[in-house]
Amino acid sequence: MRSESVSLRRLGPLTNRSLVGAVALTVALQILLVALPVTRDLLGLEPLDATHWGFAIALALACLAFVDIDKAILRRAPMHR
Repeated sequence: MRSESVSLRRLGPLTNRSLVGAVALTVALQILLVALPVTRDLLGLEPLDATHWGFAIALALACLAFVDIDKAILRRAPMHR
């Protein structure tokens, strides 16, 4: 978490280039591991259909939303002012 009180919307999601690069590399590697038959067979993975990809993306976005909601609650807390 880059800031305990400032939301991702206010900070800007692309302002930390190192983090953006690390996330992009991680996502690309995960997609390759699941999409390529050789790595799927090697690791015993199953290909994901569109529904499962959508679920994974929705879950990741929900995590971001919950963190921003938590920050908003903490900003309003009397002891945080």
